[in-house]
Amino acid sequence: MTLRTERIGTIEEMRAFVEGDEPVDFESAVRSSASSTTRSGSGQGPGEVVRREGNRLLRDPRGDRLIARHRRTGNIRDHRLKPPAHAFARRYTPRDMALLAEVDEAFGQLSGPATKVILWRMRHVYGDEPFERFASISNGHIYNLRKSRTYRTGRLTFRNTQPKPVPIGVRRKPQPDGWPGFLPVDTVHLGDLGGRNGIYIVNIVDEVTQFQHLGALRRITQHFMAPVLEDLISAFPFTVHAVPQVNGFLCDDLCPFLNFHRPCLFPTEVTSTRSRVTKTYRQADVATRHQHFRSLPGAERFLRPEVTFDALDQSAAA
Repeated sequence: MTLRTERIGTIEEMRAFVEGDEPVDFESAVRSSASSTTRSGSGQGPGEVVRREGNRLLRDPRGDRLIARHRRTGNIRDHRLKPPAHAFARRYTPRDMALLAEVDEAFGQLSGPATKVILWRMRHVYGDEPFERFASISNGHIYNLRKSRTYRTGRLTFRNTQPKPVPIGVRRKPQPDGWPGFLPVDTVHLGDLGGRNGIYIVNIVDEVTQFQHLGALRRITQHFMAPVLEDLISAFPFTVHAVPQVNGFLCDDLCPFLNFHRPCLFPTEVTSTRSRVTKTYRQADVATRHQHFRSLPGAERFLRPEVTFDALDQSAAA
C-alpha cells in the first residue's frame, strides 16, 4: 500500500492524522509501480517528494542516494527494468556445454568425480585446447551444467546418474535362428572328498544340432578355462558363430578403452577408533586402471616378461 501524504502539511494536520480524525488516502501498488513515487513527471514525482521530505530522507542512506541521483540526472529510474550494467561473466559457454554433452554421450555419463578426471586428462594428457576451461571445473558445477538447456539439447539420450547393480553372472539362452554354432556353456562341480577339492565338468552343447563336448577343470578361473574352451570349441565340426568377431572387438577395442581411458573410483579404507573399517571415495583416488596399476608399490615386478610400462603408456596415449 502507498500512503498519500501530500494532504498533511501542518503540525495540526499531523496531530489530526495521528489521532485518526483526519481522512487519508491509501493506494495499492505492485512492486513495478512503486517506483512512481520516486520517478520524475507529473504529480508526486521526485521533484515534490525530495523537496518536501528531503530532510527526512537524508537520515536514510537510500534516501541520500535517491537525492544525489535526482540532483545529478534529474530523474530516478527503476534499474531493475534492464539487465545489470556489470553482470557476472559466464565462464562456460554454450560450446563448452555441448562439449560436455559429447563427453557424457561417449562415456555413458559417469559420476562427477570420474567426469572431472576425464576432462582434466583431455586437456593436460592429450593437449586438447577446447577443454581448457574444463580442466579446473568442480564436481558440483558439472551437475549444474548438465541441467542447462544447451547440454540437454546436445545429448542424444539423457538420463541422470543412477546406481546400477552388477550381476556376478547372467544366464541367457542363445537365439540361433536355426544356425548351428551357438554354444551354451555350463559347469558342474563334482564335490570334494577327503579334504581334496573336486574337479569341475564343463559341458558345451550346440543349441541346434545338440553336438556336445565335455572337459574337466581344477578351478573355474581364466587360467584353467581358456585352454579347455579352445580345445572344446575346435572339436565342433562347424563354425562357431560370433565368438572370434566378438573376442576381437573385446580385446582390440573395448578392453583398451576400459583399462586406459575410463576412470574408476578406488576406495580408501579408514579405520575408526572402534576398529571399524569404512570405505571412502576421494577425488584424489579417481584414476584409470592403468594409472592405479602404476601407482602400486613395485608394480614392475607384476608385469609379464614380454610387457613393459613403456608399451602400456603408449597404449594409454593412443
